[in-house]
Parts: sequence; C-alpha cells; structure tokens
Amino acid sequence: MIADVGRGSSEGVEVAARADVRGPSAGEGDPAGRRARLRRQVLEQRLALPAHRVAELSERVRAHLLSHPAWRAGRAVLAYASFRQEVDTLPLLAAALSQGKELILPRVDRRRKRLDLLRVSDPGADLQPGYQGIPEPDPARCPPVDAARIDLVLVPGVVFDRRGFRLGYGGGYYDRLLASLPGAVRVGLAFSLQVVDEIPALAHDLPVDILVTEEGALHLHGPGDRPPGDLSGSNAGDGDRGATRT
Repeated sequence: MIADVGRGSSEGVEVAARADVRGPSAGEGDPAGRRARLRRQVLEQRLALPAHRVAELSERVRAHLLSHPAWRAGRAVLAYASFRQEVDTLPLLAAALSQGKELILPRVDRRRKRLDLLRVSDPGADLQPGYQGIPEPDPARCPPVDAARIDLVLVPGVVFDRRGFRLGYGGGYYDRLLASLPGAVRVGLAFSLQVVDEIPALAHDLPVDILVTEEGALHLHGPGDRPPGDLSGSNAGDGDRGATRT
C-alpha cells in the first residue's frame, strides 16, 4: 500500500517533463539501454530547471522531509551534499546538526570503488570539492564512523519510480553502500519531474523506502518488506558514466 501525503500540483516545465517521461514499456530494447535513455532524458530536464525554481522546489521538498516521522526518529543520518541542480540539501545538513543528530557524509574512494563514511560537524569548514566537484568531507577534519550506527539514509538519484527503485549516474556506488546498511531507513529526495511509473530494475538494484518530492512523501515500504530487483535481469551495472552520485 502506498500512502500519498501532501500531494500538490506541478507547474510549468515540471508538467511538460512528466508528460514526456514515462517508464519504458516492454520490448523497448534491452534494460541497460532503456535505463540509459531514461537517465539521460530526466537529467536533461532537471538541468534545464532555472536556479530560482530549483530553490523553490527544494524548499518544499525539505519542508516535507523535516516534518516526516522518519526524519524526526533518525539519530545518525547519512546525508549528501547536493550538486548539479539536485534538491538542495545544504540546509538539511544544518538542520540535522541543530537538532542534535549525528551527521555523516560519503567520500568517494575510486580505487576501492566504494563510499567512505565520515562524520561532519561543520559543513562550511569540513566539506571540500571532491571527484567531479561533488562536495565531500575532508578526511583531515572528519573522522570515519561505524556504518552500523546509521539509521537514516538520504539517497540521491537521477530517476525514481513509484516502487522506490532509482537510477543514479551508473557507477553503482550507492547500491553497494545501501546493501551494507539493510536496517537503515532509505529516503529518496527528488523533484517530481524525476519520478516515473516504472524503471526497468535489475537484480542489484535496491529501492528506497520513502520518496520525498515537492508534492509530498510517498511511503513505499519498510526495511522488512522491500521488493527485489528484476532477478531475471542482468546483475551487471549500467557502466560508470563518469560520476559517482549513483
């Protein structure tokens, strides 16, 4: 059962984008090719949003998240610093710290193809440009943390569907990370133009539990009843597309 909370109406470019972006139908090519086209299409539409619209929509997304029980219950929050017109998360980092939560951010380890998790106490001083310009914790200032403490994960993505599956940029970093945090609640953050009915999921794909957009929050499932990816599909990823927000 999907609980739809606080849904509103889309405007302008979001309306047109959502009319044009649909989950691919069966027989429309191989899953990897369909995923790549969907990723490219939605990313282009998100990057076309003007800065003032990104700011306005981001404020609405944050308001829905900050009022959600999953956020209020979280004690150790794995967040991320936004880039490339993602939902602006910087105010969320400040909110987490002001509410006494432990704030953790990822740092890319390209050699090991993983995300290292570091505690952040002052985003203004602790973050520095990392791979592809993504703000990351400075390891000289931020100590590593035990991942087992994390109970809430904010998950970025290019595309999400209404089952909670997502497409990142294609490197698989977040899928590997989420697999190591099975008990943490996963919350996807996106604009409504990034949401489609269905993504062709592969076996390695891991869904989010809650999807928050400017229209409200979709509670999809919990850690104990997450759907599997398409176990008949390939276990291979989509290929590293040169970015690590995946």
